[in-house]
Amino acid sequence: MNFLKWCVDFNSTLWYDSTEDTECTTTTESLSMQFGEKLRELRKSKGLTLRALADAVQVDFSYLSKIENGKSGYLPGAVLIRTLARTLGTDPLELLQLADKVPPEMEAIAGNAKARRFLVRAGEIASPDDWDALLGLLERRHKACEEREV
Repeated sequence: MNFLKWCVDFNSTLWYDSTEDTECTTTTESLSMQFGEKLRELRKSKGLTLRALADAVQVDFSYLSKIENGKSGYLPGAVLIRTLARTLGTDPLELLQLADKVPPEMEAIAGNAKARRFLVRAGEIASPDDWDALLGLLERRHKACEEREV
């Protein structure tokens, strides 16, 4: 699988994560709170109750409640975060960032909304030849910039 496809395939199991949705003792309260607040905001914007979301993602509602309330030590693993994002119709990388679960290889892309938007759209419409053409264009632009700097 090529790198760009890997970046776009948000539901892939290739993401770096701890797949366990268990208590995390090294996470700060502020990280838990930020993630929980965002999760609550997304859930409410979709008109879902806590129980309805918990049923949809197949976890206990009390676990989601602890996450939403920023209970120290309760952050889901990346697999559940991607499931929540898919269920709530939101960008998985945004939630992964809030939970500090973005793999190191993806940090530059995760922090750039334009890059994420580009990759998602290109993943939807680009053929293998398009990927080659896009890479060629990027390489030519980079080379031209280097030549101007010299």
